[in-house]
Amino acid sequence: GAFTGAIERRIGKFEQASGGTLFLDEIGDMPLSAQTRLLRVLENRSFERVGGKITLPFAGRVIAATHKDIHDAATTGQFRHDVLHRLATLSIAMPPLALRTEDIPQWLDQLCAGLARPPRFTASAIEMLSMHNWPGNVRELRSVVSRAAVLYQGTSIGADHIPHLISGNFQPVATKNPTQDADLRALLDSVEIR
Repeated sequence: GAFTGAIERRIGKFEQASGGTLFLDEIGDMPLSAQTRLLRVLENRSFERVGGKITLPFAGRVIAATHKDIHDAATTGQFRHDVLHRLATLSIAMPPLALRTEDIPQWLDQLCAGLARPPRFTASAIEMLSMHNWPGNVRELRSVVSRAAVLYQGTSIGADHIPHLISGNFQPVATKNPTQDADLRALLDSVEIR
């Protein structure tokens, strides 16, 4: 009865995670009003259920992730400084995939491991993947592997497959030469399904 339609008790995320770990993904997108409530839990290590009157302890850890520069967001007022300082006991900055393309073979192994018929990427395909700027990071690479598994079951994936697998958004990092761009467009045109 805490609000209209509340006919049964539900256990919230902090209560579920008490004694364990609560993972908050994309914390940089959290509205300021929710950040205020989060700050109370982080400072007091306790919370109340929605509509409740009893304060419950929270004995867990909180791990948060974001793709945004959270320090810049705090400077511009899009994220609360006090929440940032409560969460930043230990910060780990992960560089984007475009800056660590040497990890792509290991990621491919990891992403293909769970597939019934994993695609096999040739060395030339891996080299082509290393030239992409990966705006979607590992999630985008996961999509490429999924497309390869669906479109090319059990076959080897060569460099000529890669532009199609990246959905026409292939953006080489190092290509500055207009002739190379034209060659890439010709390659893309030759592998696109019409």
